[in-house]
Amino acid sequence: MVQNNPVPAKITDALTTVQRLLLQGEEVKLFSYQVRLRALVHRRIVVVATPMRLIIFKRRLIGGYDMADIRWQDLRDARINESLLEKYFGAHFTLFTANGKFSVSGLNVVQARQVYVFCQQQEQEWREKNRIRSIEEDRAKAGGVYLPQSAPVIEPNAASSLTERLRKAKEMLSEGLISDAEFETIKARLVNEI
Repeated sequence: MVQNNPVPAKITDALTTVQRLLLQGEEVKLFSYQVRLRALVHRRIVVVATPMRLIIFKRRLIGGYDMADIRWQDLRDARINESLLEKYFGAHFTLFTANGKFSVSGLNVVQARQVYVFCQQQEQEWREKNRIRSIEEDRAKAGGVYLPQSAPVIEPNAASSLTERLRKAKEMLSEGLISDAEFETIKARLVNEI
């Protein structure tokens, strides 16, 4: 847990409760809580970032708490708006997810910035994972073999022998143009032609 300033006791209690609710192997990486002025009329909200999700935690006035989980794969965008008088009014933190919008006003600005950067990193990682998944799904729909435009295409009638075609496939594998699974598919097709 990254934290530079002393944390108020009530926030420490809230973080302890969140710790008890984490999955095995999950840990709090960053957190931010509302500045005191913002929380004069209600309980402070704590935003907690873990490697698996973002948690918005709010204690109720008469015992208990409300908690919202946002899985990183559901995050679409994160935004932060800072107040001119950040010490008193904090930052406004907004998350757009696959399931809607979550906003928290009055967060400690320094902590909110750190959580925001972490959210952006998670969003980028999941965007890349989804892009790769989409490519793999398109590859599977096209028959399982995807050859980039720059890769030489092995056509059955163009090669003089099965050995030559297998050698070309092996070269493509060693150059990283095709995966092991694609090489095995090509090899199986060549064996079937025998």
